[in-house]
Amino acid sequence: MTPETGMVDQLVHELEQKPFAELSAMPPRTDSTPGKKQSMAIWKDDISAMEVRVVVQLYERRFLGMGLMYARGFRKTAAGTIQALSKDELYEFS
Repeated sequence: MTPETGMVDQLVHELEQKPFAELSAMPPRTDSTPGKKQSMAIWKDDISAMEVRVVVQLYERRFLGMGLMYARGFRKTAAGTIQALSKDELYEFS
């Protein structure tokens, strides 16, 4: 684990602890720049009235405009059930 992926994992863990209502009220996308060569986005989709999907995506700029993308996320139901997203579900974010 790199410091960057650790940062994403920590944020995902913090978001998993939030109540369903708070996650549901989040905007569809929130952007930040945690470092000089990094940008981060938190994506939130309402799967249904009772389920949300949250993805934390980190892009790290590298040499000559190339970069690395890392994403991790989960689904949370109104009942509080949390399920990590599969690699297939994260494909569009990484």
